[in-house]
Amino acid sequence: MKRILIVFDSNKLYVSQKANQLYNSFNVGGDYFKVKKIIEDKELSSLIKIAIPEMVTKELINQQTSHVEQDKIELKRLGNLFQLPVSDEIYKQDISMSLHETMKEFLSNESNVTTLLELKKDRYADVFQNIVNRSLNKMAPFIQTGNHSDYGFKDALIWETLLAYDSMNDYTDVFLFCRDKGFSTECITEFNHKYPQIEFKIIGSTEHLISHLEELSESIELEKDFEQYCRGDYFKSTIMEALSCEYEVVDSCKSLEMNSDDNVSVTVVLKDSDGSTFEHILTLDYQTKEIVLGDNE
Repeated sequence: MKRILIVFDSNKLYVSQKANQLYNSFNVGGDYFKVKKIIEDKELSSLIKIAIPEMVTKELINQQTSHVEQDKIELKRLGNLFQLPVSDEIYKQDISMSLHETMKEFLSNESNVTTLLELKKDRYADVFQNIVNRSLNKMAPFIQTGNHSDYGFKDALIWETLLAYDSMNDYTDVFLFCRDKGFSTECITEFNHKYPQIEFKIIGSTEHLISHLEELSESIELEKDFEQYCRGDYFKSTIMEALSCEYEVVDSCKSLEMNSDDNVSVTVVLKDSDGSTFEHILTLDYQTKEIVLGDNE
């Protein structure tokens, strides 16, 4: 069964200064709620997870703090123009602590669909050295701009955090949702080298991401249908008939893979007469669900 991780870059979560959000509450904007709605509407929260890198949360907090400071300046200007008193307490307020606390609350409330992509402290030294090497060797996501090759530190930290994610192997597909030029085909090659079993894509367009999710939703529904069929008594009896032997079926669907050539591979677990267990792969026709091939045939 497919399991998808969608990693949001900060430019896909920025909150407009005109969005009229509460100053002391951590907020996300952009396409977050569009993607979340698809996941929830199609009941895919157990299979699709949104990940927000720790560096991205810091960028969003800095952005909101900057908006507040700009609005304080504007408030003071308007107060002077209208000759209205404005409490000094407003100018003294530092909302950064409140934003950090409400960010934790946000992630807790959204934990059904969203996780924090956090760099573990024991990886700090290695990651710092990796970032230095990337900068010196002009490796993505650092980009060359004029005579400078060290633009992209924040992107490099996000990228290293993704590569070091402990739960990466829990997923079959990873989408990096961003529009930064630094995340190039060089990054795709690097990811594929480290995680060859995972399908990795960099997606910049919201429409493109939604299209992918719609296609995956259809594929996942089909997989669910096949899994339900394979766990039924009829399929278990079909296994016995196909193998023409007296094995006990321990698990009629340990794993399932939808193939590109109109068939489905199902791994079953069987028990021999001596009590030993072994795995056997069966191939089912995509349309009829009939067994067409076994791995020992």
